[in-house]
Amino acid sequence: IKLAFKYDNEIVIEEFIEGRELTVGIVGNQALPVLEIVPKHGIYDYECKYKNGMSEYIVPADIDQEVASRIQKLSLTAFEALRCYGYGRFDLRLGRDGTPYFFELNSLPGMTSHSLVPKAANAAGLSFIKLLEKIIELGLMR
Repeated sequence: IKLAFKYDNEIVIEEFIEGRELTVGIVGNQALPVLEIVPKHGIYDYECKYKNGMSEYIVPADIDQEVASRIQKLSLTAFEALRCYGYGRFDLRLGRDGTPYFFELNSLPGMTSHSLVPKAANAAGLSFIKLLEKIIELGLMR
């Protein structure tokens, strides 16, 4: 903590939540399948995000279907409450007790064919091209 205060007079301290790293993409008013991120060395850092083979992506995540549905519903509710539109992605951790802890909304998630939202869309039967078309349609309807 002392080291952090050397850089600023205000710091944020957060509890680390043990559990599984999950993400949920939103397209329009639809939550995509929950995706689990399994980094090779425990933390989903730059290397695990951008180097091939450094993370495994499981979609749909191998979690209880009721938990997955609850996470999807919570994601949609939060997306709407934050007045988001079009598409986005929530990052969360599923605690060991089964509680989902949301920690980030990415309002402009990666959109390459290998990014997380396209991976989840593909698992829902939506090809990369169809996903892009849907996002463009949503933008034009605004």
